[in-house]
Amino acid sequence: DVDKDGAISLEEFRAVVQHPKALTYFSALDLCIPEACELFEMLDNGDGSIHYDEFCTGVLRLKGQARTLDVVSIMRDNRLIMRMCAEMAEEVKGIRLRLSMGGTVIL
Repeated sequence: DVDKDGAISLEEFRAVVQHPKALTYFSALDLCIPEACELFEMLDNGDGSIHYDEFCTGVLRLKGQARTLDVVSIMRDNRLIMRMCAEMAEEVKGIRLRLSMGGTVIL
């Protein structure tokens, strides 16, 4: 975390994974660097960075029987879909309210 903001950017992460200690750490977790970079991108919520806890949780999810990037990818996609559904539900709620008050809705 070069800028001390509590999160690490993908650029910062890519710099870290070049160090021998990081390579040893990922090797101990049975995780190769391309998988780790892909995991980073999956855990990123779109702002280009993740917090340390989020990354560690994601890495631990890849251990054991759930060791597949597909599972983590599905979880990320599910979060995005749930967020989109919540936004659409709010829009529908507003439309219903306007219609119940005799208003019109332009889509």
